Amino acid sequence: DREWYGYTTEEVSGFFRGIEAFVVAYFTIELICRFGSTTKKKTFFLNIPNFIDLLAVAPFYVDIMPGVQGGSSLMIVRIFRLTRIFRIIGMVFKLGKYSSGAKVLGTTLLGCGRELLIMGVVFVMAVVIFSSGMFFCENPDIEVDESDFNSVMTGMYFAVITLTTVGYGDMTPITDCGRAVGCACALGGIFCLGLPISVITTKFNEKYQEMLRDLKIEEERSKFLKSKQEISGMRGVRALGSALLERGGASFLGKIFGGIFGSKPVLPEEMSAVQIKQLAKHVFKEFDDDDSGEIGRVELKFAMKKLGFDLQQGAIDYMVDFIDKDGNGQIDFEEFVEFVGLVIKGQLPTDEEIAMSALKANAKMDGRRRRKGQPTRKAVF
Repeated sequence: DREWYGYTTEEVSGFFRGIEAFVVAYFTIELICRFGSTTKKKTFFLNIPNFIDLLAVAPFYVDIMPGVQGGSSLMIVRIFRLTRIFRIIGMVFKLGKYSSGAKVLGTTLLGCGRELLIMGVVFVMAVVIFSSGMFFCENPDIEVDESDFNSVMTGMYFAVITLTTVGYGDMTPITDCGRAVGCACALGGIFCLGLPISVITTKFNEKYQEMLRDLKIEEERSKFLKSKQEISGMRGVRALGSALLERGGASFLGKIFGGIFGSKPVLPEEMSAVQIKQLAKHVFKEFDDDDSGEIGRVELKFAMKKLGFDLQQGAIDYMVDFIDKDGNGQIDFEEFVEFVGLVIKGQLPTDEEIAMSALKANAKMDGRRRRKGQPTRKAVF
């Protein structure tokens, strides 16, 4: 056996067989899971990507069946093994689901059906014409077989290679007439393929620019929604702060929580640290429904709804992130006391400050793109 970097052919073959077994097992499990989770099992394999996935893994299991190795010379088995190439086609289909470039290529080909049809018809006509001309030019006496172009089919091979500007050079005409046909065939390739391909390239550029615009719109939309959630969340924070300040038996918070300091109002700047902590403790107990010592997102959303503010989940998430200092996703008592202190001191940011912060973040991101040579994005609010 030949050696390859110290490894025999059998060892290298065994290594690749192991890789093949792993890949086939992975795709088989994926195919079984998709088949088991679908509600349309009768038509599952009528879908082209699913059928290709089945063809991609089937030859592996045919090979390991008893008796198949001994009959491997049978043409039907050899043809069935050839379907392994469908694994590559299956990978292309899977790539198209996650790659924007592959989607652009697919939409371009679908959108250029008329151009591709015209190119195909013109190409077939040119192949037939030039192959026939080459055959008759190189064989003036059909009874004498002295030329490489001994049939029209052989001439078709020459025509295809010449029209596509490949030109292997394995077959060349020897007569003046044949050389003239070869020159015309080479020039015809420019018109048969060059002009339609330029149209397809233009269409591809249009689709690519359209994809970039869609990505830009989606990115701006994400920025807008994030900024909107931040502003909504900050309004929720200030609404909670306003409810905390409206304390007392006759106040809005007093009606809900039963009053803390009696009916006599206390000015915020006159509240002591003990009173702030007492206020925070009372409200914290009302918010903490499960008595876990922490306020979660569900509890905060229910409490805000109880106060009359029906906020979206994004705004609730922002409120939790704003109050939660240790980043564990829960608001403990010390964090809530610190938040109440900010409310009493009037240190909560305004809507304008939140918007300016978002604009600065966008400007900082655009600066990074400029340094990397990427197109900038305009902030949208």
